[in-house]
Amino acid sequence: MEPVSRACASAGGCRVIAFDRPPFGLTERPLSWEGGDAQSPYSTQGGARLAAGLLEKLGVQQAVVVGHSAGGATALELYRRAPEKVAGLVLVAPAVPTNNPENSWSRRGGLGRQIRLAAMRAILQMDGPGLHYIRRSYRKQAASVAQGNLKMLTRQSPEAVQDAIDGYLKPMRSHNWDRGALLSMRTMSFPSSFPYDTITVPVHIIIGEDDTFLLKTAKEVNALLEQRQQGGTQMTVYPVCGHVPMDECPVQFQQDLIAFVERMYAEQDCRPEQKAVQLASVM
Repeated sequence: MEPVSRACASAGGCRVIAFDRPPFGLTERPLSWEGGDAQSPYSTQGGARLAAGLLEKLGVQQAVVVGHSAGGATALELYRRAPEKVAGLVLVAPAVPTNNPENSWSRRGGLGRQIRLAAMRAILQMDGPGLHYIRRSYRKQAASVAQGNLKMLTRQSPEAVQDAIDGYLKPMRSHNWDRGALLSMRTMSFPSSFPYDTITVPVHIIIGEDDTFLLKTAKEVNALLEQRQQGGTQMTVYPVCGHVPMDECPVQFQQDLIAFVERMYAEQDCRPEQKAVQLASVM
């Protein structure tokens, strides 16, 4: 995401703010907090609260908020919490509610997947087995990444591939990376609905056609958003692309992101000095 952020800042005249919500990136992984689970920094609500606080701290009055995967749910929650701070939403491969109980995350994949999901949740509730599960899963993934098994980067230069490998592995050297990941997994929940009709800002959904698990979600959410009375909706599906469009198709992603921002502000007939929009990325 960093190369795309730099390109958007340069070509689009944007101030780009990259927010890695806990437990991602190099952010702090707190192990305790006041207020119980309701105030967990690892929950969707906690991530939105931190994002709103960051924008406030940086003096940002409004931003186009970009959320990837589960970060899409955080972006939606940020809008629900502080709609005045969100000028537009870009949902990238969004793992978000579809408002269809039959397509809820807990039901997808059939009985076998539901049983595996229940077993995993039981393991994660125990500190010892939960940490063992997290460490084993992450180290297996890290070993694959270190060997260059990044299908998303097959079209990139060797230098870009190495930068991506380093970027994926570096967070695992953060203090309490494993405990933070465990606490995050424990708070993970998939609500079945969201009040999409209350969103009044433009929304752009971007997803790869090979991201089969979430493509159906994206289409259903796009249909819900198109029913709104206010706020335009756009959906772009990248061919030969998976779950991480900003890494797999960085040039196209950058162009689409800048075009969305420029079109959004052109439709609002903003003065030139108002078009130095903030881009806030919630991963």
